[in-house]
Amino acid sequence: MSKLTYIFSFAVLLSWLSTSYAQDIQRVRINFHSPANLNRELLLGFTPNNEATDGFDYGYDGMTADDFPDDLNWLIEGQRCVIQGVGIFDVSKQYPFWLGLTNSGTSTISLITLENFEEPIDVYIYDSLNETYTLINDSPLDLELIPDEYSARYYIAFQDPEENNGSLSLDTIHENQVELSYLKDSERLKIHSKPGTIIKSVSVYNTLGQKILTFKESDIQESTIRISSSKSQVLLVEIQTNLGVLVKRILI
Repeated sequence: MSKLTYIFSFAVLLSWLSTSYAQDIQRVRINFHSPANLNRELLLGFTPNNEATDGFDYGYDGMTADDFPDDLNWLIEGQRCVIQGVGIFDVSKQYPFWLGLTNSGTSTISLITLENFEEPIDVYIYDSLNETYTLINDSPLDLELIPDEYSARYYIAFQDPEENNGSLSLDTIHENQVELSYLKDSERLKIHSKPGTIIKSVSVYNTLGQKILTFKESDIQESTIRISSSKSQVLLVEIQTNLGVLVKRILI
């Protein structure tokens, strides 16, 4: 991003707070407290009329300008951001974090405030490795992790599927749209999507949340990736599609 573009984007972001338009934006403010006793505040804004998207939008998303030894950012199409603007609020949506640690100790993620919501919403942190949802409206989430990069392991979410009274959510429908299989003879991971679902990128993580490999696709419905392994292991496969992000487990 050029300096001029960065200044323009930042000016638009400031307008969220300085005009009447700001009253229409619903905001979720998150705080990350690091093992080194530093704080990082993150802003997620829901724009009226879907004026922003889940992808990177200049003027709505603010990239991380500094580099802390321990940090939590929004992860938008591979870019680290402190401000993320998306469309209207959708309880079924989840948005990934990038978490990087160089220090051991306790990391804490907490909810600072909700703004411009007619009724309070639930805010969860979803751990895609352990498949757990932690409500942070009243109590923060404490993490004990070894120093490493945890990319797209943690997400902000607004519902716990297990508390959804058994109803079929958009996430469940989306999950059924993508099939994974591992061909041991050729050591290849095959990803196939059903009509209407287009694969945009694929990232593979180990059980520590460390990225093993990533591929960007060009709007396809099937992808084959070579993954060699000397022993059986569980991997997390993050698939970016036109419908959103899906994380699946697979044993190779």
